[in-house]
Amino acid sequence: TAATGMDALTHAIEAYIGIWERGTRLEDARIAVKLVFENLPAACRDGSNREARDGMTMGAYYAGMAINQVNVGNVHAIAHQLGGKYGIPHGLANALVLPHVLEFCREEAAPRLAELALLLGLGDPAEGEGQLAHKFIQAVRDLRTEVGIPDHSDRLRREDYDHLADLAVAECEGYPVPRLLDKQSVIGILDRIAG
Repeated sequence: TAATGMDALTHAIEAYIGIWERGTRLEDARIAVKLVFENLPAACRDGSNREARDGMTMGAYYAGMAINQVNVGNVHAIAHQLGGKYGIPHGLANALVLPHVLEFCREEAAPRLAELALLLGLGDPAEGEGQLAHKFIQAVRDLRTEVGIPDHSDRLRREDYDHLADLAVAECEGYPVPRLLDKQSVIGILDRIAG
């Protein structure tokens, strides 16, 4: 539940901060983000909580609607490599990578991240986009912790970083990301995930 919920959140956020303007993806993504934050902790605490599970079902639906109008982004470009090389389940890989990628593109994505912070009631518009973006990224980290997902994985091996980074950089080339990955940034993200 936790990992698949974070996967839905990743879909919604990547759709929201992506640079392609298509369809109803912004509104769909906003609905999804709100539903995940409102329901994932309760669904993880009590799997029989029907209301929370229904909320997560709708959150995943709207996240899917949003991402299918555009495409995935840098989080998936890295997470796909973690799944392929180490067998880390997809939702868990996304949860591990998501906050690091948001930090990587925080400046470029600040307006959209700030909007998501305001959506969740995390601040006031007067604080400015940079501060609100920081608050949203911290909320993602806090949610990940609250639902019991670790912030690191001991499966990663430093000797694999160069190859994994090359694959991630190549994959993200066609994605509508606010900032393209570069090899050194991916290696830094992998290092932080390895703890």
